[in-house]
Amino acid sequence: MAFMRFRYADISITSLWFNVSRPGYSHKNHVHPNNILSAVYYLRGDAEAGDLVFDDPRPQANVLLPDVTESTEFNAHAFRVTPKPGQLIMFPSWLAHRVAVNRGKVERISISYNVMLRGDYGFDRAHA
Repeated sequence: MAFMRFRYADISITSLWFNVSRPGYSHKNHVHPNNILSAVYYLRGDAEAGDLVFDDPRPQANVLLPDVTESTEFNAHAFRVTPKPGQLIMFPSWLAHRVAVNRGKVERISISYNVMLRGDYGFDRAHA
């Protein structure tokens, strides 16, 4: 958490769970409320096992969607992470995400968890 430069007294893992996604499985768009960071660590998966997908959270980004000749990171409205064993992905808990359909023959297996800061909340600039 040092890279975020937040002031806090302690850190708690508020929840931890295992995910087993069989071929044909997916997971709908969701967030992890009452947490600051969420993470997924892949134990098993491959290019066909279903990407972790972060859709652009800005409602205005979908007002104009021109057709593209090629999808790139600069014109995409979603960021996709292909599961690779040993890979850890951390993201803000407010960021909606989903898991694409596992179109492979291998189960995607991961461990996920949420993290919350403990201590005094707020910041001095909030007082006018």
